[in-house]
Amino acid sequence: MSFTAVVSGETAITARGPVREAAERVLGRLWIDQVPVRLASEDPALWPSAATAAVEGRPLCWPGQPGPGRAALDRAEELVADARAAGLTEVALLGRGAPARAAEL
Repeated sequence: MSFTAVVSGETAITARGPVREAAERVLGRLWIDQVPVRLASEDPALWPSAATAAVEGRPLCWPGQPGPGRAALDRAEELVADARAAGLTEVALLGRGAPARAAEL
């Protein structure tokens, strides 16, 4: 069985079957739409809510300017350490609504 694995540090993500196929379609679409280049150039068109965020005083978090996202790293590292200490080897991320968009990705 064919699979796709992404490894970063001590974290590995493996996708097989329909999940792999869906991930490859999404990655292909991101490449076609030049999303990596657009992220690097901070293209505001990537964020339909950019105007709303600016009005509400919520800054966007670009890769080169991690801002508020950087603050979450320490908490994420704590969660990873706790999960490993508990012997967890797999995690499913579930959610709904805007805060759960990471689950869709």
